[in-house]
Amino acid sequence: MKRIAFLLVSVMLLAATLSAQNIQLNYDLRRECFTTTVEIFKPDKLGSLFTFIDFNYENQGDSAGVRNASMGYWEIARYFTISAVPKLSATIQYNDGLTNRYSFNPVWLGGVQYAIGGKKFSLPIDFLI
Repeated sequence: MKRIAFLLVSVMLLAATLSAQNIQLNYDLRRECFTTTVEIFKPDKLGSLFTFIDFNYENQGDSAGVRNASMGYWEIARYFTISAVPKLSATIQYNDGLTNRYSFNPVWLGGVQYAIGGKKFSLPIDFLI
């Protein structure tokens, strides 16, 4: 639980310094639980940084009925623009998470991203290994 708290505080502090954040509270009708999501997107001269963290609140809570986070999952993706090929970027990503009972195996991914689209929309497609 200390890892989740540390990560949440770190993401919140990082969010305060970046230019684009998105904070959501969603309710999952199937599992009947809430999920909070914090997303950050930051373009820069090298490419862009995207990160998010999700917290699910699906445990039954304590004797007072207070529910706390039962799962946390996060991803950090760094994209590097390849100036010789328009719409192509190299990427490295890290995914990890934990629950009240176990932690996920961390995953490192690398590959390329190609953006399909024009001036009005963009659909990025990642090819990762």
